[in-house]
Amino acid sequence: MDSEPRSIGLLAFAGCHALLRDPDYLTAERNELRSRPFHFDSIGLSLLIIVLVMLSKGQEWDWLGDPFWCVQTLAALFTVGLGALIFWELRSPKPVVNFRPLAERNFACCCIIMFCAYAVPAAEKATRIGGE
Repeated sequence: MDSEPRSIGLLAFAGCHALLRDPDYLTAERNELRSRPFHFDSIGLSLLIIVLVMLSKGQEWDWLGDPFWCVQTLAALFTVGLGALIFWELRSPKPVVNFRPLAERNFACCCIIMFCAYAVPAAEKATRIGGE
């Protein structure tokens, strides 16, 4: 009984694959893109990974409660890494994270408001859990 819905899904997938085709303009665009060399911002991705790992380890190791200064060193490296990421991505022709839309005032204000709307309840929850 469990294999019946799965076989219907596979049958629907095979039928769609056989009957549906891309329009000519999409096929031509795909072929044109495949003929160009692929450029990837590996330095930007590396900086983003470093920043995210430092951010997650800082949360895991209690940001400012570490007596051995490991987390405080991570916080300093996080700040340097985030600055380097923003600096690199603003100068990259094809960035992994595009910060250029933040130059528009309305969009930047919306991002700040959304950050504050979620950061304040999260901080409140974290202090409530830590205080117990």
